[in-house]
Amino acid sequence: MSRMRRVRLLLAGFVLVLSTLNSMDMDAFISANPGQQTQRRALLVLASAGLFPAQAHAAKSAPSKWAGKWADPDSPGCRREIVMNFDGTKGRLMGAESTGVNPGLTAFELAREKTESKKGGCSRGDTLQFWEAKLYSDGKESNELTIDLSKSGLPGPSKVVAKWDGDGILFPDGSKWTRTSGFAGGRGS
Repeated sequence: MSRMRRVRLLLAGFVLVLSTLNSMDMDAFISANPGQQTQRRALLVLASAGLFPAQAHAAKSAPSKWAGKWADPDSPGCRREIVMNFDGTKGRLMGAESTGVNPGLTAFELAREKTESKKGGCSRGDTLQFWEAKLYSDGKESNELTIDLSKSGLPGPSKVVAKWDGDGILFPDGSKWTRTSGFAGGRGS
């Protein structure tokens, strides 16, 4: 985890503790008896300190290696995004396919799109068909991912088993998806 992220989490926890303490009726909470006052202040300190380890633990739990945005060489520029649950056993694959060029393009834009997109895929101005598929794996560190395409509306097998090969997702047909940046990675994302 980056240093900046740790600082932000620490500041967020500190603000949460301060706002909680500020909203409490301190006179009602802290007794006039000095012995009890010290004990209750100690409880406040311990309770507020307990918030930080929980945040640190949540920050340390890494997301599934499958999660993220991916580049598909068979459909360049088209959306391929995987979202997994916390334990990495279930998720969704969201994608988009081009169904043709948008008829609203000018002649110049249409000519430019035809010269730029020699291979299939998604280009600016295309009409897109969005789809989703369910995903299953044995956990965050699993090297196999089962993709259920039965309800996606895409042609092909209903289930595909993809494998992690160290830096991408390898499919049975030999194609390999590579991770893109954390920003929007293509049309339809």
